[in-house]
Amino acid sequence: MPIKVMHVIGDLQIGGAETNLLRLVSRLDPNEFESRIAVLRPGERDEHLTHRFREAGIPVHPLYGISGMGAVKTVIGLWKLSRGTRPNIIQGWMYHGNLAASATKPFCLGKSRVAWNIRHSMHDAASDKRATRFIRGLNRSLSRFADAIVYNSNVSATQHGQSGFSTQRTTVIPNGFDLSLFHASDEARSHLMAELGFPDNALLIGHIARYHPAKDHATLIKAARGVVDRHPSARFVLVGHDVTPANQDLVARIAQQALGHSFHLLGERHDIPEIVSALDVLVLSSAGEAFPTVLGEAMASEVVCVATDVGDSAWIVGETGRIVPPHDPSGLGNALAGVLDLPPTERRRLGAAARERIRNNFSIERMVEDYRRLYRSLATSSLP
Repeated sequence: MPIKVMHVIGDLQIGGAETNLLRLVSRLDPNEFESRIAVLRPGERDEHLTHRFREAGIPVHPLYGISGMGAVKTVIGLWKLSRGTRPNIIQGWMYHGNLAASATKPFCLGKSRVAWNIRHSMHDAASDKRATRFIRGLNRSLSRFADAIVYNSNVSATQHGQSGFSTQRTTVIPNGFDLSLFHASDEARSHLMAELGFPDNALLIGHIARYHPAKDHATLIKAARGVVDRHPSARFVLVGHDVTPANQDLVARIAQQALGHSFHLLGERHDIPEIVSALDVLVLSSAGEAFPTVLGEAMASEVVCVATDVGDSAWIVGETGRIVPPHDPSGLGNALAGVLDLPPTERRRLGAAARERIRNNFSIERMVEDYRRLYRSLATSSLP
């Protein structure tokens, strides 16, 4: 009989946690693991990944939300789902999913094990929204009851432990990357250059993140001014939710630096492997992260990365790119311009080293095997 794992997650909008969940469950042997996904607050932006999960043969169960009467219906929905499927393991994803996973366990008559998955940074926890602090506090109080707590970041594990989260039964499983999906591609570069009408000498700097203060687009835009002054052919390609010409705040910031001709706002895209492989440089300007998925995707695509020193960025990039302090436009701009100053042969050498670093340390096979071992251990060991 396969081990039944029910994953509980807030939504299936495109993001690091959601894409890593898809990579995990689509690669676990279905003869060994029976996976299903419970979505707490489904929405229109879930459609793409929901289709991908179902295409991979993974059932997706949309619930009813986490506020008001929707929360009551969601609890009832989780009760019916758990009673009907009798999972061996309930795996929560992120703070809301963790709470829902723990709340579901009693419905399984104590026979299920509960695993949490924490993928948050606590770089500036005091400035988080009140609701976020409240949910994190509930997680902290209940963390000692989880049968396993998975972090995708060493920094995040340390931060949460120092803030009072249980340090028992914790493990770090970094994100994994599919080297067959993410790789260098001259064809992809040609397509993106043609789509955006770039000249042949354009230098492409990519930034892939939703529009949110933690992603710090403001610092990126200030840094870009110095980059364009040194490299007029530089073009910044921005991808992510709400990163569109309709975002008046973003457009105003770009106009303030007189960079309208250098920035291209593409919004949310589903062809990230092709976009990433078209780049000369990938920039991460975030003020806080845990394990930035986009860095691994770019490195697997042989793209040099310039990233702020947040979460596990320095560990991921190693000696293959550049790491700078967060909130430092001058430092970020100089690092980007410095990479563009390098001869193309040197950028290619760094890109090849980046891909090899991903192969050796952050492969999708390694991530899946780590989860496989954890789930087998949880399913076969007795409760303490």
